[in-house]
Amino acid sequence: IQPRKGVDLFISVADQINQLCPNKSIYFVWIGSGYDPQFDFSVSLWLADQIHRAELDERLKILDHSTAYGDLIKRANLFLMTSRLDPLPNVAIDAMFAAKPMLCFEKACGMANLLMENSELRQSLVSPYLNVTIMAEKAAQLIDSDEKYQKISKLCYEKANIWFKMSNYISKLEE
Repeated sequence: IQPRKGVDLFISVADQINQLCPNKSIYFVWIGSGYDPQFDFSVSLWLADQIHRAELDERLKILDHSTAYGDLIKRANLFLMTSRLDPLPNVAIDAMFAAKPMLCFEKACGMANLLMENSELRQSLVSPYLNVTIMAEKAAQLIDSDEKYQKISKLCYEKANIWFKMSNYISKLEE
């Protein structure tokens, strides 16, 4: 839990998705160590306040780092990469290999550069730098359209295999 990771941005996106999809039962989960609103007055206290003021107490949970991370990725429908700066996050790669649409900010995440190579992924998953409103709108579109969700999910998985599959990487090195 630190400002660079954009937990506050994640909460803001969750708040807006909640408002855009009022009839959906959507739960938001952040996984990462360091959340302690009782004793951390630098960041955690303010995150807890933001969650409460956004009325997300029952819909948004911050979980400690867990070995169940892989299972949680499989259960998720979307992955929000809300970091302010994260060159090539492994969690984003994991999400794409799990066929989960991975939304991120342009100029904040190295994955955005790859996603922008494909017009469908760019339009569906990449938001302008720290624009939580647009990220929430893109997420809501995926939530509201099963057809679009399935198409983007499949494309994420296909691209993950092209970009990150170790055997492809090794072949390129050997060439």
